[in-house]
Amino acid sequence: LTTPACSVLLGRHVRSVLMATSMRLPVSIMKHHGSQFLGRKMLLQLTGSEWRYYRNLVHRAFTPVALGSYQRSIECVAEKLVASLSLAIAMRHRSNLPSSGSSTSLEQLQQAFADSDTESDSGSTELSDPPTASNADGEGSISGCPSLTTEVLPLMKLAAIDIFAETSLGKDLGCCSSLTLTPVASAFDYLTEEYTRRMKELIKPASLLYWLPTPSNYRHARERNVIRNFLTSTVSERRAAMEMEKAEEKVGSGGG
Repeated sequence: LTTPACSVLLGRHVRSVLMATSMRLPVSIMKHHGSQFLGRKMLLQLTGSEWRYYRNLVHRAFTPVALGSYQRSIECVAEKLVASLSLAIAMRHRSNLPSSGSSTSLEQLQQAFADSDTESDSGSTELSDPPTASNADGEGSISGCPSLTTEVLPLMKLAAIDIFAETSLGKDLGCCSSLTLTPVASAFDYLTEEYTRRMKELIKPASLLYWLPTPSNYRHARERNVIRNFLTSTVSERRAAMEMEKAEEKVGSGGG
């Protein structure tokens, strides 16, 4: 009751208030779950000068110049996805064509891709696609190229995670290369889903109390450690590279 408050109803007024101050009062329950997800320093939970400082750092990554520099990385991820899908589709058609009108799941493509790896390891790398006829459902062959129907969203998730890691961290998580969520990507995907689930189950003790010995809490802690270890090693590698660059600059300037 002692905290000054201002109620606004119109969108333009909300914008004016948010633009006028950097103070944000996080919702306590969101702060609790957010800390368990991305840590106490996640951007959405900061306020005041601290929020403004980190927000400005993040903003630099989304300027037109910065976004333009990501284009080649995004193209590389797309090329990896296309190459993996092409190989998986060829193997799927070679081994067992689906019936007309059926849809191929991501799991089936992953199995086909794994089969192609097995053949490569055994020394057989030649893929000959069986002759198929196109049909109204889009299955079979289109202009001589094998095709399958599958869900787009799981594939886009693989691409999105790889693009994020490549452009923001300079890391190749390998999701598009393997057509599956690799350990770090799987951990992030699980923590995201858990954050959403726990936010919806606000009054359930098992969702609120992370120290309870439940299967979901055990896995949450395990996946969180995967993310933490990955980020820690990434930051350490980057710092070591920066120190090496500084040392090389000193040697170069001294030599001149």
